[in-house]
Amino acid sequence: MAYFDKNTTVLVSRYRLNGVLGVGSYGKVWSAYDQLTNKVVAIKKIARLFNDLTDCKRVLREICLLNLLKSHNNIVKLYDMFIDETQTLDNFDTIFLVLEISDSDLRKILKQNIYLTELHVVNLVYNLLCGLHFLHLSGVYHRDLKPANCLVNKDCVVKICDFGLSRNRAMKKQLTTHVVTRWYRAPELILLEKDYTDKIDVWSVGCIFSELLQMIQENCLDYRSITTS
Repeated sequence: MAYFDKNTTVLVSRYRLNGVLGVGSYGKVWSAYDQLTNKVVAIKKIARLFNDLTDCKRVLREICLLNLLKSHNNIVKLYDMFIDETQTLDNFDTIFLVLEISDSDLRKILKQNIYLTELHVVNLVYNLLCGLHFLHLSGVYHRDLKPANCLVNKDCVVKICDFGLSRNRAMKKQLTTHVVTRWYRAPELILLEKDYTDKIDVWSVGCIFSELLQMIQENCLDYRSITTS
């Protein structure tokens, strides 16, 4: 076990913090250096774990699925998890997840004032589909595929992350329609169908693909207006 030393930027005794990567609904995410493996990792702090039963179930589900899916290159890897040493396993409310780190995500890329080539788009979507294919072969619906949940490295390798809303195919009785960010939501979810399949994830990928296509220079309206005038 380990904990954050309040007086330093060291996660005693294994991880040294580099800086904050972001702040989410559950807490902060840090970039950190793993002194045991000599790797840079991401550490996600999940505080007040048991304050809300629904959120607690989502965290547990994500941990279980990350362990199940860790063998695939297009799924973000969970390396480690621990609690604060000031707490005990019988009485804790904060956990830390040590995750594979990436250079960026598709949401950040889509917001950049840059152009992508067709090869970039092909590689990104291919990687995303490889990860999704593995998910579905494993009987898992992601149910919240969106650019922010698609981590990207400089070599265009995509890592699917955030499995808090995911479900196993065998858990159909628990399927709900309140999933997927609205802009990436399949028609069957908009129509409140409860007997949906893994095709809802394919629809989401199609939406992401459409956004990426708009980043190819030749597909941009301003570029077409210049070249045809």
